[in-house]
Formats: sequence, C-alpha cells, structure tokens
Amino acid sequence: MSHDPKDHLVPTLVREYMERRGIDRRALGERLAAGGNLTKALRRVDRLLRSGGSRSAFLERVVAVLEIPPSELEVALEVQEEIDLVRSCEADQRRIEMTMERRGPHLWGRLPENYNPGLMSIVGPEFWLMVRVPHDLLELPDYEQLQEVGRIARDHYQNHRRCRLDGYDYRRCLNEVFRFDPDGNLLGRFDSVLSGWNSYIRIKGRKVDTTAGLFSLAPEEDEG
Repeated sequence: MSHDPKDHLVPTLVREYMERRGIDRRALGERLAAGGNLTKALRRVDRLLRSGGSRSAFLERVVAVLEIPPSELEVALEVQEEIDLVRSCEADQRRIEMTMERRGPHLWGRLPENYNPGLMSIVGPEFWLMVRVPHDLLELPDYEQLQEVGRIARDHYQNHRRCRLDGYDYRRCLNEVFRFDPDGNLLGRFDSVLSGWNSYIRIKGRKVDTTAGLFSLAPEEDEG
C-alpha cells in the first residue's frame, strides 16, 4: 500500500480488500447480515464506503469478513482521526473568523468565576455579554481609542449591564485583547487564545450543561 495519507483512509482500505477478496457490495452485505436484515446491512456498508468509519463493532465485523490485517486497519483509523481533527480545527477557525467579522470591534463582558446566569443559555451570550463599539473608533490613535473604549465600558457597566461582571475584554481583531475593569480602567493587553464557551440552565435546582453555539476568545492570563 502507498504511504500517501489518503490511501490509508478507512473506505479506501475496505474497497481495496473487497477487490482483493472478490467480494462486491451485495456479497459483503449478505455476509454481514448473516440471514438477517440485508437492507440494513447494505445501508451500513454504503455509509462506511461513503464517509469512512470510526472504531465500532460493525467495522470489526467488516474487517473480519474481509480479513484485513489489524495493523493496516490501525494505520487507517489513526490517519482518519488525524485528518478529521485537522478538518474540525479548520472549520472552527473559519467559524471564528466569520463570527469576528459579524461582530466587528466589541467589548465582551467577563463573568465572575463560577457564575453563569441560567438565562444566558436560552437568550444567548451575545445578548448578555457583548457591547458593540463604533467602527470609526478604529481610526483613532491607540491612546485615544482605548480611552474612548474605557468610557464605553464604564457607561455600560453603570447603566446597561444585564448580569454581574468583573469587567470587559475589548477586541478589535482576533489576535489581541485589551482588558478593562468595571470602571473603564485599562488593565493590560493580552494575546488571545481560543476557548470554548459553555453555560447551563437550571431544571428543578439541578445544573444542566448546554452548548451556546458560539466561541469566546479568551486572553492568555500570564501576559501583561
């Protein structure tokens, strides 16, 4: 077999051994069904050949029928998992870039540690935490721009905030964050890293974790 990663994907490996063993799609389905539901078996074969497969009892049965060496299957699965991870990271990055483009320059409220208002899961983090900043502020020199952003943060905290906050992070691009306290004082600049946003709702006093469907970009805490 070639060492090109694409040649190690699970569907390619299965097709190769189907050809080697002289087993077509229907014959493979019949052996897997073993006198049971052939239609269901064929659907699962088609799904495997179309989109690959993860470690599962069904894949183990396919491997047994086709007599695929375990070492070759392990290579295929490992490369498949690596490719899937890369694709997922690329999709997340595109999603982040689109989210930033949609938001524009903004302040993001910082929640106190271990505090997540339950309604945030229903209404959405942006409603609770995001404060839009006028685009024309980006044309100001940094000192004037950050002074104005601090004033916006102070005004929002005093008059418009919807939940408890420790302050605000100002983002004008993906790669940096300027942190402000609730009084609008600049605390420092941070390079940003990606982190998932999780929240929860309460059902009869019990926390139920939810996925907000958005990403927050959190600053590195060890930089000033």
